[in-house]
Amino acid sequence: MSFEDYRQVLKPKVTGAWNLHACTVAQEIPLQYFVMLSSASGILGSRGQGSYAAGNTFLDSLVQYRVGMGLPGTALDLTAVTGAGYLAENAERQEDIVRNFGNETVSEEEVLALLSAAVRGVCGPQCLTGLKLHLGSDGQWPYYANDARFVNLKAESLAAAEKEGLMPKQAMCAGNAFRAAKSDQEAANIAAQGVVHKLSEVLTIAVEDLDVARNITSYGLDSLTAIELRNWIAKELRANLQILELLSSGTINDLAELIVQKTRAP
Repeated sequence: MSFEDYRQVLKPKVTGAWNLHACTVAQEIPLQYFVMLSSASGILGSRGQGSYAAGNTFLDSLVQYRVGMGLPGTALDLTAVTGAGYLAENAERQEDIVRNFGNETVSEEEVLALLSAAVRGVCGPQCLTGLKLHLGSDGQWPYYANDARFVNLKAESLAAAEKEGLMPKQAMCAGNAFRAAKSDQEAANIAAQGVVHKLSEVLTIAVEDLDVARNITSYGLDSLTAIELRNWIAKELRANLQILELLSSGTINDLAELIVQKTRAP
């Protein structure tokens, strides 16, 4: 994303909201309510739409600023809205967008009810919708599930799934599967998938968005996350790598082959 692309998406929300705030304050207009439609993406992030997420984070921050001034303000952080707006007009994008929000949606009627509550002053300064973690039928969590801020939600969802007997069958851990591999190629494939899942966890990127044929540094791996990945490789796959080796290994497949070489060396 270029700076200009980032700016074009960010500017309307930031400038528009700030102008409304500044003008009503300067004119000393006694507002009874000041409601902004924000998005859950400002809290969760939005893959490939950092500028959109940043714009909504600004709206959330502006509300807190207004409340600190003793002024009314509410931000409704909406998840995907069904029955109206973008999803209703772009049905072909609905599946991807809903999955991006962890399969949580709100209806048009629910949005109108939230607006009514905000106007009547019975809604807090920031109302986040749709944040209920679900463990998918494939055993996968939404991409943001490993964020430390949501650890209690994840624990609650796990407990509920276990109580209802919905926990998926646990597969053999990566380390045991790696050591049980019958060939170097099988071991490399297992190592690559293990690295993918660990990267998904430390970088908060969905597994399906990670490509084993892509350079590992292209995902924004920094020194801290590289250390966490290296430590996981040492513990699970029992391969000792230097940070420089890891960062310069090339693709995820290349890293997997390096791990195999390290463990097979006499």
